[in-house]
Amino acid sequence: MKIRILFFAMASPMATAISAQITFTASDVAIIGQQMTQVSDTLPDASIQAGPGGQNQTWNFSTLQAHESYPLDFVAPSTTPYTDLFPTADVASVENDSAFAYYEKDNNGLRLLGIYGSFTIEDGTLDLAVKNTPAMSILRFPTTFNDGYTEQYKRVINMAGADVGLPVDSFRVVSTVLRSVQYDAYGSLTTPAGTFDVLRVKETELSVDTTFVLLFGTWTEFPGEPITDIAYNFWTKQNGIGFPVASIQADEFGNTVSASYLTDFTVSRADDGKVEQMAFELFPNPCNDYINLDLPANFKGSVEVYDLMGREVLSQNVEGHFAHIATNGLPQGNYLAVLKQENQRIAGHRKFQVLR
Repeated sequence: MKIRILFFAMASPMATAISAQITFTASDVAIIGQQMTQVSDTLPDASIQAGPGGQNQTWNFSTLQAHESYPLDFVAPSTTPYTDLFPTADVASVENDSAFAYYEKDNNGLRLLGIYGSFTIEDGTLDLAVKNTPAMSILRFPTTFNDGYTEQYKRVINMAGADVGLPVDSFRVVSTVLRSVQYDAYGSLTTPAGTFDVLRVKETELSVDTTFVLLFGTWTEFPGEPITDIAYNFWTKQNGIGFPVASIQADEFGNTVSASYLTDFTVSRADDGKVEQMAFELFPNPCNDYINLDLPANFKGSVEVYDLMGREVLSQNVEGHFAHIATNGLPQGNYLAVLKQENQRIAGHRKFQVLR
């Protein structure tokens, strides 16, 4: 069973034709309040190839086409309906307002605990949870060129037999995954959205799906064949994105099968799909005991403040064009103020710093 999983400061060039090495830390990725859109090219042009690894590489993916679109929002787990299934999650992402991914994030890495959403099973769809044991590392920090790691985890899906149309009591799929990750290249990447300084992450997974069937109190095991999947994710910090601006799925021989790229990165996505940002001011910044928000007239909603590990540390309802938020209880550090409308849509966000 194949499951598509989506994740999550300008890098200054050393010279005109040389890209600087990029290093990612916890504060760079999976920030609550980020909203973006990925589009998928299901039949990429033959020119879309990962190419060799190494320093100062150049990739031209400008021929990528938009066949499918996937809006993605990073939110606090507590605002999602399935947070109880993943109680240790610090950050969650929502794809198309229907699929939810849950992550742990600390100074050691960003890890995927699992996902809940609708998946295609045979001729229909089924809502189910997919849990990783232990959590799958998306990035380990600090993430820098020529580093990497290998890990093993299990991806577990449990279903009732009736849910999949089988005359059995229960149905379980356990994927045993050996995952090898290399930060194998950096350079300049061009997509239809622009040109970015990127760090390429090559991910190779060797997985075996084992199906377990419970019938009349006895579990029967049906092992599958090994499957190799290769993905190349091109991560950038440019413009504060902290996300892959392009991804390639390849077969075991390295041939590109599908590709995707980032089209929008913003703090607000309206219901009609148009990207817009609500203008507001936050001051003073840095601050000590308080921040003020200068809001659009007649605004009604709330302000939520998060630390850069994704933990909500303050929340306050606001109405009108001005809000005063006490920060005297916060320790020194960097924070994110997220402005939400009454319907809980994110209207904008601002980073700020508390000094002591």
